[in-house]
Amino acid sequence: MVTLERDMQQMRELLVAVAHEMDIENLPSLGAMIETPAAALTVGQIARHADFLSVGTNDLTQYTMVAGRDNATVSGYYEDTHPSMLRLLGIIIAEASGKPVTICGEMAGREDVIPTLLEIGFRALSISPPLIPTTKELIRSIDTRNPSGRSGAILGITQPTFRPQNTSCILLGGGVGFFPPDGRCTSS
Repeated sequence: MVTLERDMQQMRELLVAVAHEMDIENLPSLGAMIETPAAALTVGQIARHADFLSVGTNDLTQYTMVAGRDNATVSGYYEDTHPSMLRLLGIIIAEASGKPVTICGEMAGREDVIPTLLEIGFRALSISPPLIPTTKELIRSIDTRNPSGRSGAILGITQPTFRPQNTSCILLGGGVGFFPPDGRCTSS
């Protein structure tokens, strides 16, 4: 979990230093887990030091809505599709500096939310393996020429960012469904 740019910068510097000490030339990819509102709102700065980003929606929702899923006193406030959450997700996609972004957590596998996530611009969903067949079927059934407009209304945009050429293409592996940015299938 990363909250501040300096956290990610320090991790990058540490990775480079250790790799230098061990004579490792090809560094492994370094990712940032975006799980706090502060990280979501400064994702552009964090992305400068990361190779990829993952969005932990369970924690991001909890910290944004100040509500725990397992705390009966405040669990009614745990709304992962609240407009404030969707706006944060839109900010993350818009300011990710072109880095790959994967959405994780319960939200990524919810059939009622996936169309909105695609409209916002997410192309990679980290879901549990049993959800892959139904998620794949759902995504193939989405007519991107007629988006719901839900995300646009919430985010203040008029055109959805999800406009792939071929919605029947989905690359799966290790519990992850991936949608290439250009919408074209690169392998089967």
